[in-house]
This record gives sequence, structure tokens and C-alpha cells, in this order.
Amino acid sequence: MQRWPEKEVFEERYLYSALISGVDMEQAIGRATRLLSSRPADSMRKLLVALGEIRMANPKSAATALQRIDLGDLTPGQRSPLRHHAGRRLR
Repeated sequence: MQRWPEKEVFEERYLYSALISGVDMEQAIGRATRLLSSRPADSMRKLLVALGEIRMANPKSAATALQRIDLGDLTPGQRSPLRHHAGRRLR
């Protein structure tokens, strides 16, 4: 991510992959939270924070991160983990 620090889209993609695969969870959640704070209405960034919270077994924090998310902003693949976890942990 240091090669193109101004390209946040690359960081978002890296964090999505890291959070899905469980790599560097604590660092990835911190970076995702920082990205979200710079653009709090961004659905992809809300998803990143929510995925991290789901992986860390914090369902209430995940539900908070998902509030007012616009699923239309996400690709079908990005929505997939939400469907998987929605019935289990976010209730």
C-alpha cells in the first residue's frame, strides 16, 4: 500500500481480501476504521469495518457499522458475506 498511498481503492481491495481471509485482522480493522472516518457515508468502507467486527466476534459493532449501508453500492460478491452472516451473528 505504500507504493500508491494516494490510491485508497487499492487499500480498500487489500483490506477486503485480508478481512475475508483472516490475515492481519487487528491491523486491517484499524486501517478500515481510519478509511471510514474519512468518508463516513461510504458503503464499501462500512462493509470493511463490519467484516472486521464479524471476524472478531463483535456482532453489535458489526450491526452498527452496517447501518444505512447502501447495498446497491456493493458488487454481488461484496454483498455475499453479508448474506452469509446476516442470519447468524447480526441478530
